[in-house]
Amino acid sequence: MNSVRVPNRAKRTNTYRVFGGGFEQLEGRQLLAFAGDANLDGVFDSGDLVQVFQAGKYHIDADATWAQGDWDNNQRFDSGDLVAAFQTGRYGKPAEPQSQPWVMSRQAIYDTNSFANRIAARVLVPQGWSLSSNIDYNPIPSLARYADFQTESADRMYGAATATSDALYAWINSPLPVPEGELYYGNVLWRVRDGLQHTNEIILPHLRAEHADYQVTSVRRVPEFITAMTRADDVLREYMDFAGITRQYDAIEIRGTYTVGGRSITDVTYATYQYTTLGNTVNWGLYGLERTWAPTDQFNAVLPTLRMIARSTQLDAGWYISVENFRAQIHGITINAQSQWNSYSTAQQALSESRDAVFEDFVQYIRGTSVEQNPFNGQFETVPSDQTAWFAADGSIVLTEDPSFDPNGLAGFNGVWRRAN
Repeated sequence: MNSVRVPNRAKRTNTYRVFGGGFEQLEGRQLLAFAGDANLDGVFDSGDLVQVFQAGKYHIDADATWAQGDWDNNQRFDSGDLVAAFQTGRYGKPAEPQSQPWVMSRQAIYDTNSFANRIAARVLVPQGWSLSSNIDYNPIPSLARYADFQTESADRMYGAATATSDALYAWINSPLPVPEGELYYGNVLWRVRDGLQHTNEIILPHLRAEHADYQVTSVRRVPEFITAMTRADDVLREYMDFAGITRQYDAIEIRGTYTVGGRSITDVTYATYQYTTLGNTVNWGLYGLERTWAPTDQFNAVLPTLRMIARSTQLDAGWYISVENFRAQIHGITINAQSQWNSYSTAQQALSESRDAVFEDFVQYIRGTSVEQNPFNGQFETVPSDQTAWFAADGSIVLTEDPSFDPNGLAGFNGVWRRAN
């Protein structure tokens, strides 16, 4: 049975069991709450403030719930939550009539690229909203996986989107001098950018192209996200240090507004980045992206629900096992190929060294000899360079280190002797 973590301000109404899988139907009770309403009584008053400050989570680096003051859904209770609460303008006002809740169910995301249209994941989608998605599994060069989904209301005023990817690469002083913007195994190569550079050069132009009247409200680095992602690497720290790997993160919050149907829409995007360095090679990419949007006058109230939708992805176990098995197979093939190449390379190196030794001996031999022609039969003979050769008609050869030596007429040397031509 699939499950979903339901915030304590939501109420589970029905659960349906389906053979071979499952989905859950939830009422978006978060819509009935709003920033500041910690005790969910429909009003924001001193009772809520007393409750959250008594919880002792204010500006403490610890997880906080809605009831403990986390009204902007970043797992902390800080001044940002108080600002969000008072911006609603509802402090001390009576409860308003309850609005119609959103009813959500889990819908499937299919992997249409790699694994024959299999269900890869399921996400929460409000009734009547559209869902678009893309799953792509690329086993080369580093088994990158890319996934995104976006769900949006019919009037396009509410929506949530999530993307995860490690499919952007940049190389420095590596054997792959590929110019920026070209493809490497299906991936676009980019020079290394920090989060703010990528935001200004890539993300903001996309948002402005999507909405002609898009106006940036703020762009800021989010240190708490960077700290959290860095801490998550602690379990790998010893291995990374041993392997000489360093990893850094960046996180950027982009806030902006635009209009839809005459209403102001607030759009908030969080982009996180990962930079892994080994030697002179940097592997970097957009590690994750979360985007939520809603009418500005309702944004703080519906943000918890929208973030729950954006973070509701449940991987399908069968699909995940398949891709991991595929990863293992590719990894095994790669290791085997590397081993075979190493063996071949070692053999070639040994052969080259052997040839070099033979060649060196030959060179030394050549350097110490000369070739002279027999004046009687015209054949060539190899003669040490420091000696003189005398040839006889019967093929005999006399070698002497005495340049004045002449065998003609000497006892024991019959016939006529000549030096080389």
